[in-house]
Amino acid sequence: NEGFLTVGKNSDNKTAVRFFSEKTSYTVNLLTSDGKKDEKNCTGITTNDKYLYVADNEKRIDVYDLADFDGTKKSSVCIGYFETPIIPTVLTVNNDYFYVATNYATNPVNDNSNTKKSKYGSCIISYRLDISQTKTFGIKRTPNSLYSVPDGVKGICFTKDRLVLSIYTDGTSEIRAYNNQSLDYSRITIEDDALDIDVTVNHYVIDDDILTNRVKTLPLTYDVACSNRKVVIVNDYASSKNFFGKFIFGLNYFYGYAI
Repeated sequence: NEGFLTVGKNSDNKTAVRFFSEKTSYTVNLLTSDGKKDEKNCTGITTNDKYLYVADNEKRIDVYDLADFDGTKKSSVCIGYFETPIIPTVLTVNNDYFYVATNYATNPVNDNSNTKKSKYGSCIISYRLDISQTKTFGIKRTPNSLYSVPDGVKGICFTKDRLVLSIYTDGTSEIRAYNNQSLDYSRITIEDDALDIDVTVNHYVIDDDILTNRVKTLPLTYDVACSNRKVVIVNDYASSKNFFGKFIFGLNYFYGYAI
């Protein structure tokens, strides 16, 4: 199905995934691996191949069978976990990479070089996708790159030449677009406690030097998606029109911003 996915608390305070399209919408409740209703306050969600991924409140990503979300089932049981060195709050897939971001001011960088430093503490970690990696649910286990980004990242999406972030800080939400073509990078070491090893990766700094556009948006803008050079707000936690508990039962449109 073509449409939007979002995750949050349902009207009964249980964690659920909601699918929206122009023609239909439906809810699938998330269950823990032992079949109990999940109650975590999850925000990040994405898909690839036969898997659906949801950001956990711990240093891991919950994985589900994507076939459970075709509109024929009411619930889906967690089939496993992908551990990360950060607490994931935002997830997305672009081309052959899986991106995991945190809006917490934590950055697992062990950098002893004289490279460009970032004033930011939040970060995005990328992994290569590989559907042959069934034990890790289609994701290569070792991180590929780390992006130092502004604090307060709530959503990520990509256009052909832009990295787009939704940012919430100091009571204000913004969508910011950055030129992600030919980015300079350094080689750094990150402490991957999920693997219990240090890993050397490409390090990119996403800051005002490459900022191309910024737009103030609805308060507490979370998930965003890119479609036809527009950024679409898929989930927002403050607006009375977009709050998930109401959003789930009848929002018929999305807010879009040109970038």
